Amino acid sequence: KKCTNKKIVFDLLIKQKDTKLQIGLNRKARISNIKDAFIVSNNKIPKNSKILLFDDIITTGATLAEAQKTLNNSGFKNINILCIARTPLK
Repeated sequence: KKCTNKKIVFDLLIKQKDTKLQIGLNRKARISNIKDAFIVSNNKIPKNSKILLFDDIITTGATLAEAQKTLNNSGFKNINILCIARTPLK
C-alpha cells in the first residue's frame, strides 16, 4: 500500500525534563537519566500513523527506547527507528 500522506513533524515529542548529557554514562545511568524525559505534544497526528524516529547515533538505545515508550503510551503503535550510526558493541 502506497503512503501518499507523508508529513514531517518535528515536535511530536517534546523533552519536558532537563537531563544530564548521556556522554560518559553507563547503560543503567543512561536509562535512569532519560526516564520520563519526553511527552507527546498536543497535535492532530492520528494514532494509527506510521512514525519514523530519527537518531544520529545509537549507543545504548536508552533515548530511543524512552521515546518509543512515550509514543506507545500515547497510543502510537506503528513506530520505526532510523539511525545514522551505532557504536560498536563491547
